[in-house]
Amino acid sequence: MNSEKCYSFDKFREEFKPYGLTCETWIPRVMPRYDRHNEIEINYLPQGNITYLRHNEKITIPNKRFTIFWGLIPHQIIHYENVEKYYVCTIPFAHFLSWKLPAQFVDSLLRGDILYEQTDEYSQYDEFLLNNWLKDSGVNMQSDLILLEMQTRITRMAHHL
Repeated sequence: MNSEKCYSFDKFREEFKPYGLTCETWIPRVMPRYDRHNEIEINYLPQGNITYLRHNEKITIPNKRFTIFWGLIPHQIIHYENVEKYYVCTIPFAHFLSWKLPAQFVDSLLRGDILYEQTDEYSQYDEFLLNNWLKDSGVNMQSDLILLEMQTRITRMAHHL
């Protein structure tokens, strides 16, 4: 991973406080409470897995799978294995809705589904993109470029599910 700075969940963070457009590396931690924010969240784990509690259901995110969900649905990491760092990106909800993605895909996210690629076919491509988004979100925030690439990647995913 190409980022020096890593984040982890802040237990004092205000509920519903927006993250905005981000692409960061995070260190997984068991979360003492749910997180909620009105952005679409992307997770990508180069190795290991993370288990979230959502809707009183445990959902394990596998590694090397581009994963997306709506952050407004309460989500809490309750377990992780063999993950040193992972990618977390957030997309403001209004940007996401403006992309006019297939209705079935958007409906699944708004129902609270966590969607992820079924194979690791795109994993090298995804790590390349995420590393570029990390670089572009650095000193010279290239938000337009990041959003275009996010839109393209998520559109590709929406048409393959």
